[in-house]
Amino acid sequence: MKHLLASHGSPGSIAAEEAAIESCCKGDSLDHLYVIPSWWADMVGDDWLNNGVSRNSYRNYLENELYAEAKLVSDRIESKCQCKNIHYQLKMIIGDSEKTLMSLGQQYEKVFIGSRCPKKHEGLNDRMLTNQAKKTLQDQLEIIAYPHG
Repeated sequence: MKHLLASHGSPGSIAAEEAAIESCCKGDSLDHLYVIPSWWADMVGDDWLNNGVSRNSYRNYLENELYAEAKLVSDRIESKCQCKNIHYQLKMIIGDSEKTLMSLGQQYEKVFIGSRCPKKHEGLNDRMLTNQAKKTLQDQLEIIAYPHG
């Protein structure tokens, strides 16, 4: 079977990771969708960085931090997949998370994603799981409840 896991390492995403790996059997494929929202590209600090060298240095710093964070998440999932002989592939994309999920998700038998972060919890609250995404992927979508939500 071919599954898609949408995860960026938050507590809700980690719950989805565990559910996805648990549902896979030896020899299954698990593609990991990690979307870096395109609005990060605009985070150049124009209001306080007033020259091109400073802006480029800051942009490079942010880019390196985002990729390092993604690598930590990816390495953790890949390690768990190797233990179960699951074929793992990272699909890191910079773009609109909702549109990416809807376009890629239709190619998979199951799509695992964590539910939205409850308002009382701090942390990422990406808008990947919209009503439109739920409607488009309703047959494949497995929404995993936020832990201790």
